[in-house]
Amino acid sequence: MESKARDLEMQAFNIKAQIENASSNAKDLESGRERREQQLASVDADYNNACLMSRQLNEEAEECLKNAEEIQTQIETLMEEQAKIREEAERASDDITAERIEKNKCQADSEGMTQVIN
Repeated sequence: MESKARDLEMQAFNIKAQIENASSNAKDLESGRERREQQLASVDADYNNACLMSRQLNEEAEECLKNAEEIQTQIETLMEEQAKIREEAERASDDITAERIEKNKCQADSEGMTQVIN
């Protein structure tokens, strides 16, 4: 009987050790689950922040493209105005040259007449 009692006692001790081991494993699993949930929450927050930043950057990029288009239009307008001014300056220069030639011709004619008169 004593040996049977010892066997039962040993079985009870083994079962108790298994229960304690299982309880410890369950606590480790719960702790691991909580860490994974925290990591998942952190990843979700990082993802949400990245999405927000991406939207903001896209909005800024669209604004930059819009500004670039406006600047390009302004540049084209200024280049057209510059071409018109250049053409006007060339015409004015041609007119001035023609007037100088006419003036020189008149001076030459005037000098020739003065010499004939003298």
